[in-house]
Amino acid sequence: MIAVGPAAQYQAARLTGVLPYPLLLDPELSVQRLIGVQGQSSLAFYLNVRGWLRYLASFLRHRRQGRITGRRQTLPGVAIVSNHGDVLWLHQGRSVADYPKVSVVLDELREHGARQTR
Repeated sequence: MIAVGPAAQYQAARLTGVLPYPLLLDPELSVQRLIGVQGQSSLAFYLNVRGWLRYLASFLRHRRQGRITGRRQTLPGVAIVSNHGDVLWLHQGRSVADYPKVSVVLDELREHGARQTR
């Protein structure tokens, strides 16, 4: 498992040692384009009610946004990729912090792992 993000170096430095897997920076968004994670326009960012509700929920839980990196158009995604680089499963986030539940990802891993061993 690896994490790939467009984050700035200062953001990655905060996560070093916190994540139990490697964090790779991809400021050119090459991986995002390769696996098919779509972005959003600036207009879509500002009109994304779901995203603003997530910001509000985080704010109410005393979680604060750090310095913005200028990547408002980037949306999250989670992919299961084969050893050959084929995308086996993809969750495309529709707003900020729109990630699948861990149980969903684990179920997908089990399903695709079982297919690979057949």
